Amino acid sequence: MSLSSRKLTLAAVAVGAAVTLATVFLPFVKFAYSNPEAHIALDSAAAVMALVAAYLVFGRLRQDRLLREALIVYGLVLLATTNISLSVLPTAVFGSGPAELGWGTLLARFAAAIALALASLTQQRKVRVSERILPWLLTTAAVGTVAAISLGMTAFGSKLPFGVREVVDLSISDKPVLEGHPVLLLAQLALVLIFAIASIRFTAQADRTGEALLRWLGVATALAAFSMLNYFLFPSVFTGFIYTGDLTLLGFYLCLLVGASAEVRRYWRRLEEDRLERERLIGELQELSLVDPLTGLSNRRGFFNVADQELILHERSERALHGVFIDVDEMKTINDGFGHHAGDDALREVAEMLRSSFRRSDLIARIGGDEFCVLTIQGGPQFAIERVRAALAARRPSESAPYPLELSIGVARFDPAHHSSIQELLDEADRNMYEEKTAHSRGSRATPGPSPGEQDH
Repeated sequence: MSLSSRKLTLAAVAVGAAVTLATVFLPFVKFAYSNPEAHIALDSAAAVMALVAAYLVFGRLRQDRLLREALIVYGLVLLATTNISLSVLPTAVFGSGPAELGWGTLLARFAAAIALALASLTQQRKVRVSERILPWLLTTAAVGTVAAISLGMTAFGSKLPFGVREVVDLSISDKPVLEGHPVLLLAQLALVLIFAIASIRFTAQADRTGEALLRWLGVATALAAFSMLNYFLFPSVFTGFIYTGDLTLLGFYLCLLVGASAEVRRYWRRLEEDRLERERLIGELQELSLVDPLTGLSNRRGFFNVADQELILHERSERALHGVFIDVDEMKTINDGFGHHAGDDALREVAEMLRSSFRRSDLIARIGGDEFCVLTIQGGPQFAIERVRAALAARRPSESAPYPLELSIGVARFDPAHHSSIQELLDEADRNMYEEKTAHSRGSRATPGPSPGEQDH
């Protein structure tokens, strides 16, 4: 069972607190370790993870168009650009970045932290920028922020006070050393507060919505808060050294990557859900196009789709096929005398009568206004027709169905010598039905008188 977002964030807080306390109180755990190569690798990996995470979150931004995702993408690209331009490149060129870059890194982190904090406070506000312009706008804004900071450091760096010690004394890095410019120290504490607020907000939103991205953002920003706390306790941010704050900050990037990767799973899950929904809708449309909505029987199109296949099977197996054509007598009289709703009821009643009389393997359809047909697959339809006639004979008009109900029925057996299609089979059944209806009409008009024998009595 997966942990709730709150419990997961509390677990991250416990890890961050354990690392910080171990660094403060255990003499063999130090705040700083000299290793420029490892620092380059660490910051390079962090930059790559931030860019990958930004790319994945941008996919979500294209779908949801929320300002929250735009701010997250901006913050991640800003952090990646900061790592490359203010850490990886200076260390690769100079072996250790100039001291004034400490201020530049601090400003860039401040901008990224504020972007993430604003993202945590912004929920459903939409972005109105065109989709084509949006990625360029966010990238330009992030790179432009770092470029402006770098230019500012180049122009005014010599006039800025040292934010941190110029030389890191590794012999004292096993305990906190709060040596640094007061502005830098206060800034680190402010970053702790900003990331903590973002963590609380993201976690609360994740608990409410269940979104994996927000869940891991809550965890990541909690680790970032402890990273800034470690930088406060030992504020020497030269790029030739690895700090405990760098390690917890790496955890921040890893959690971001996990959360962003969840967006890939979310994307494919959405695609699968959309595919299933499309299939369901297509199935409903196909059913609507093949089923008569009034009676629930097959309509003309559905009947002939299946009947044509049965004819192919009949040619292979030589099974007996019979076509039955049924017409509701005096349908106009029912509609005129009792209303069209009564006519609809009569059609539904006939449909139910046919269902209960014919076999489930027989194909029953309503192919016209008051016309029904049945294709019997095996055996003759006479028994089923007798059941229909018995039901009609037993039927009496009622309050809910006050109309009389009579059916004319014609039958034809499929014969390849006379029929080349199901339509020709039904045409013959229709002719037979018409002959029966005509004969019935003549019989009902004849009113026989009493016989001579009866006159004597």
